[in-house]
Amino acid sequence: MRSILPAIVFALGSLSFSNVSQINAQTQEDEAAIRQAVATLTTAFNTRDDQAAAGLTTTDADFVTVTGNWSKGSADYLAARRARFATALKNASIRVVDIRIRFLRPIAAANRWPAQ
Repeated sequence: MRSILPAIVFALGSLSFSNVSQINAQTQEDEAAIRQAVATLTTAFNTRDDQAAAGLTTTDADFVTVTGNWSKGSADYLAARRARFATALKNASIRVVDIRIRFLRPIAAANRWPAQ
């Protein structure tokens, strides 16, 4: 038993490290795409650029605000966005303070962002 335990620990450790490097290799581009999407959305918000904001949505997208307003799809999202910028968000701006990305599984983010 003693001679087999180090081999098991080594095998499990090797599997864990190979999975970590494989996941990192698969998600570096996804993470960069997410960071770019956040930067694009921030700039679109601050410059009121509807085309840039629309480029980050899909026809089946759901967008829920912090106040609970729910927009379904690109057109609904842009209409709600324009209405808010004409009133309550007229002088608003945003800035990114911190981004921390954690993938639920290697491909979780890859299937969520529109092709660029």
